[in-house]
Amino acid sequence: MSPPKPHITVVGSLNIDWIARVPKLPKPGQTIASTSLIQRFGGKGANQAIAASRQGAQISMIGCIGDDPSGIAYLNHLGNHHIHHEAILTLSKKFTGSAMIAVDDSAENQIIVNAGANAHLKPQHLRQHETLIAQSRALLLQWEVPQPAIVESLRLAEKHRVPVIMNPSPWHDQFPWGKHPIHTLVVNQHEAAALFGPKTLKQISSLQKALATHRINRLIITRGANSTLGITPEAHIEMPAFPVDPLDTVGAGDTFAGTYATCFAQRLDFPICLQHANTAAALATLKPGAQEAIPTHAQVTKALSQRK
Repeated sequence: MSPPKPHITVVGSLNIDWIARVPKLPKPGQTIASTSLIQRFGGKGANQAIAASRQGAQISMIGCIGDDPSGIAYLNHLGNHHIHHEAILTLSKKFTGSAMIAVDDSAENQIIVNAGANAHLKPQHLRQHETLIAQSRALLLQWEVPQPAIVESLRLAEKHRVPVIMNPSPWHDQFPWGKHPIHTLVVNQHEAAALFGPKTLKQISSLQKALATHRINRLIITRGANSTLGITPEAHIEMPAFPVDPLDTVGAGDTFAGTYATCFAQRLDFPICLQHANTAAALATLKPGAQEAIPTHAQVTKALSQRK
């Protein structure tokens, strides 16, 4: 008999993605002809929820959609992926969030997001689902929903001693760092530099000191094709990247965060969490799209075994 799946609550965005393939990304004022255009389910919150689910967690999601056909389709989509969506609020006369994504031949991308219904997630909606958060092994957050909702999520998690994994993307500078504890912060190099400063990034000891002032227990800095850096107050780890030839990097960061969340909720050691998250994120770049490219636990395990 397999052990019960750990329960993770995800507070985040749900978007419909419009993905255009282009030979190269446009410069300001430049028009580029697209070679293809497809529509897919996306949003950082939902991407991370599906990534965590595919790695073996039981997922509940809190967010907002519009009362449009896209919103209805999204609920069916989440149900098909075994994600509990009872706490997703359907808003009258609002459009479901959307994202316009351009991907070039080298797999680099540019993304424009319209928040839509995501912009209307309120703190009171989080309070209505306090029990859901309280019963979770972990709470997973991103920044595609309003900051008051994020801060309220952190407050409720602290109240019930639920560890928080946060991916502060898309980045902004107005967050009240240190107000509530964060167990694991997952950032890329640009976000890390914006938060801690370029000078601090150059010294592990300086980063370790900064963790205490920001009330962060673990810091993960993803560095693309380079190694991923994992830092705690006492130690640090450099986890080598899983080597692949990427086709499409959209959703790789979300795959990393969701996979890490599941490994953490399964109480695996920090290096194992990093290794699995690195591998899942790399595999997610081998197919087009975000959610469609997210690997399963079996695929990650197989890839790791083949490298040994």
